[in-house]
This record gives sequence, C-alpha cells and structure tokens, in this order.
Amino acid sequence: MNNKKFKILLVEDDIGAQQMLALNLTHKFDCEVFVANTGEEAVQMASNNIYDLIFMDVGLPGIDGVESAANIRQLVSVNYQTPIVAFTAHTDKHTRQRCNDVGMGDFLAKPFGNSEIKRY
Repeated sequence: MNNKKFKILLVEDDIGAQQMLALNLTHKFDCEVFVANTGEEAVQMASNNIYDLIFMDVGLPGIDGVESAANIRQLVSVNYQTPIVAFTAHTDKHTRQRCNDVGMGDFLAKPFGNSEIKRY
C-alpha cells in the first residue's frame, strides 16, 4: 500500500492567511503542506525538494510570485513541470496574462474556498 502523501508548496507572505490555508489543505485533503514566505524562499525550496503542486501568491514582496514561478520554471530540477497555481486579489487581464506567460497553469481569485481548491 502506498502511503505517499500529496506534497504542496504554499507560497504566501500573509502569515494568518497562510496558516489558515495550510491547515485547511492538510486536514481536509490529507496532504503535506510546506510553506515559503517569500519568492526567494520558494525558488530555493523548489530547487531542493519535490512537490506535486505549488500554490503561488502573486503579490509577494521582493521577487513577486510571477517572477518566482518563472525562476522555478527555469530550474533544472524535478519541479520544472510541477503545476503552479497563481492566487491573487488582482484578477485583471494583465495579471492573468503575466501568470500564463511564465507557465502558471491556473489562476485562483482571492478569496477562494474549498470548492476551488478541490480542482487540484
């Protein structure tokens, strides 16, 4: 029997929202959630670990989520093709296009609930 848990990298700088989402994902979907607070940290974690899915906040300070996703896509690592889902309160066409251009596979508008997360 395979007991491998689904591994998610959650990249979110808002500690309260991050904790709530991580707990929600862990309890409702029985997966392992690893948290990065910055884009730089996300790129570092993705270069050293294998994830099944990456949830990336677009509005990160410093290197934002779009640039972080682009950097992850350029890594020579196992996460080169890991699905990256953008989430942000900015749902304008320009933001969506920037996310698509760097290889983010989907887009969630904040706030989102369990029904949106279940798609993954």
